[in-house]
Amino acid sequence: ARLPAPEGSAQEAGFSIRRVRDNLQQASGVRSVALADGMPVDFDYRNFRIARTSDARFATAHVTHVGENFLETVGATLLRGRTITVEDRVAAARVAVVSAPLATQLFPAAERIGERVKLTLDDGVEQEFTIVGVSSDFATSQLTTERPQILLPLPETLARTVYLIARGAPGD
Repeated sequence: ARLPAPEGSAQEAGFSIRRVRDNLQQASGVRSVALADGMPVDFDYRNFRIARTSDARFATAHVTHVGENFLETVGATLLRGRTITVEDRVAAARVAVVSAPLATQLFPAAERIGERVKLTLDDGVEQEFTIVGVSSDFATSQLTTERPQILLPLPETLARTVYLIARGAPGD
């Protein structure tokens, strides 16, 4: 579900949306719930240039800011490392999970966990992120076979609109 930010301060809005997420997580038949600024197939254009910090060559990747449990909720597998956690959001950590296609493009022969990448987002400021995990490939609005993706922590102050994503328990 696409959720507009509730009225009030950014802090109050974030608290309200997280309360909705937590309540849904407790509902019968729900296996996992996550918040994100986009859905796997939402047809929003969120492609940005990304490069290794030590290299001028770049790739284009689909960028999504996600909360905890995102990979589990969308049905993607964590292949190596770890996923985005609540601690990353609260600490405003500059960490990232990259999809296997992006990891292969950027680091064909290297260990990806711990590597650093640079990315310029909407604000035009180049930022560096440390790769903490590599996920399997999963669907996006990029209707191609190559779907390089990077997942960044959803900020403490949520965007004006976020998605509440839920996965049902098997058999429900």
